[in-house]
Amino acid sequence: MIKIYKVRYIDTLGQEVAEFGFYESRADAMRRWLEVQHLVKMPGQMDIREISVVPDSKKSLNNSASNIYEFKENERKED
Repeated sequence: MIKIYKVRYIDTLGQEVAEFGFYESRADAMRRWLEVQHLVKMPGQMDIREISVVPDSKKSLNNSASNIYEFKENERKED
């Protein structure tokens, strides 16, 4: 499973009010977080959200429908 990182700004009510991009590595997300942290002047906090991305089923080695279904079921059991 692939992980990406979303840099966002959360207001005092806990709502996402701005996003500043998606990054492949947490280090890049932190770099962006530091760049924009001082620019936002409203109350709230910066946040980095980790998102798990399920690979496209067409990229699996065997493209039969049963194998794709089994692949997705196996991933659910791991969570």
